Amino acid sequence: MAIYSFSARILKRSQGKSAVGAAAYRAGDKYYSEREEKQWDYSQKAVVHSEMIAPPSAGEWSKSREEVWNRVQAQERQWGNGQLARDLIIALPRELAPEEREHLVREFARRNFVDKGMIADINIHEEKASDGKTNPHAHIMLTMKPIDEKTGDFTSAKNRTWNSKKNLNQWRENWATAANDALEKTGSDARIDHRTLAAQGIDKEAGIHVGSEPKNPHHAEGYQERLQRNHDIRARNAANDNKQPPKKEKWDDPAYLQQRKLDEGLSNPHLKKKHIKREQAFRKKIASGKKPKTPSTEQVYARELKRIKHKEEYQQKQEQWQQKKAKWAEDRLAKNADFERRKELRRGFNKIPAHATADPKRANAPPPPKPAPKKSNAKSNMFALHAAASSGKYAANKIFNAIRKPAKALFQQKKHTGKYKKRQEQNALSISWKGQYQKEDDKILGMERS
Repeated sequence: MAIYSFSARILKRSQGKSAVGAAAYRAGDKYYSEREEKQWDYSQKAVVHSEMIAPPSAGEWSKSREEVWNRVQAQERQWGNGQLARDLIIALPRELAPEEREHLVREFARRNFVDKGMIADINIHEEKASDGKTNPHAHIMLTMKPIDEKTGDFTSAKNRTWNSKKNLNQWRENWATAANDALEKTGSDARIDHRTLAAQGIDKEAGIHVGSEPKNPHHAEGYQERLQRNHDIRARNAANDNKQPPKKEKWDDPAYLQQRKLDEGLSNPHLKKKHIKREQAFRKKIASGKKPKTPSTEQVYARELKRIKHKEEYQQKQEQWQQKKAKWAEDRLAKNADFERRKELRRGFNKIPAHATADPKRANAPPPPKPAPKKSNAKSNMFALHAAASSGKYAANKIFNAIRKPAKALFQQKKHTGKYKKRQEQNALSISWKGQYQKEDDKILGMERS
């Protein structure tokens, strides 16, 4: 049975990857990495097919796998987190012969990658699968930089459009189309689909990739866990296949549509006869001991009344909500109007003084010191203060300070009047009398104590 598996990733230096080492493993060969000064030897690994495909404008160096990936590593400027190559792993159909698989992978790589300027390193492996059969799959390593047609070498910059998700989805779809065409030519009925099971309308759980049985005993535990997990998924899918088909949607169910018509026709007097017959059939089934499939007329009426009640409650809540919103809007408008009114009232007290408007640089400068007040009567001072307050040249706090100073000056002026002097003399005399009486009282008290 043909399966669809198409995975793509980027080999990065930040993950400790080496393009020469990856190429040696996939080709089952021995290569030397000039940058790492290391020999990568995977010559004992079995490889079914291996070839390099490059654009026609590439030089002779593109035919050597070791030279290609050494040049890629040398021209990658990001030494810490550079992107070296794109790695694709594609499952091949078992129904095809080995020569047909090679032709399928070669043509797919040429049309989708090499014609766009990439160099494709193709290797086909056949390993033992978890079901005991072979697992044919292809490894395709692609260069990140295109080939310059003029120089025949890599360009200085990568083609970032190749990393887009839209491009990857298109490659996945193209592989499904190419594989299905190859299967159709061989007369096989097997087909693959790049879409998910949900997109295909299949109610099944997708399996996981188990891989081949590892030779290292430290990796055996993870392999057994994946194998058991995949077995459980297959068991659940088989159990779901034996179940009854899922129920139809309510809009496709004739019983639901009939019940809906009855609910809508409760207020129609022409349907009363139908309801009477329905009620008679319901009572007859109850009397015979059978469970009726449809509700009685009373149940239908009760449900209709409940629906109407819920509808009225919903409309009432909607009206209350609209009233609250209108009240909130009125309160907001009132607050805005009050704020504007207060703002207008403050404008008269916060005007810029006349001395500051003449010079723009002193727009925020404090007013100059006031000259010493001239000797004048209180009426002239109060008149000047009243004029200053009405003109609005000073702030309210400064006006109150200006009113308080002349009042103090007026009080000092009244000190020197005859009326004030006379009162002061009387107070001093009363104080002297009190002092004399106190002295006499002290003398009397002293005599009594002695």
